[in-house]
Amino acid sequence: MSTPDKKKRIEGDYHEPEYISVVVSDPVRTDEYISYKITTSTTFPEYKEREFTVRRRYKEFVNLREHLKQKLSEKPKAIKFGELHPLPGNNLSSLFGQGRF
Repeated sequence: MSTPDKKKRIEGDYHEPEYISVVVSDPVRTDEYISYKITTSTTFPEYKEREFTVRRRYKEFVNLREHLKQKLSEKPKAIKFGELHPLPGNNLSSLFGQGRF
């Protein structure tokens, strides 16, 4: 009868911590609006790609913030994780100095 090896390593026990990182950068001005590059990196298995990039307009950030505010108001306990910070101004000069992304 053999005794179990106490130092036996079980394969597959380690799991990379799940995270999501979002970086907003590279404002581009057109005649009508400013768009921003959003780069997302994640280890969440729900996403096919580990990193992806899109461009979004300022008004889309406003809409997203309003949606998040609504969702947070429905779940008051979620506030303990922090509050939504105000968006910087919606023109190119507001990106420099205080309030910059």
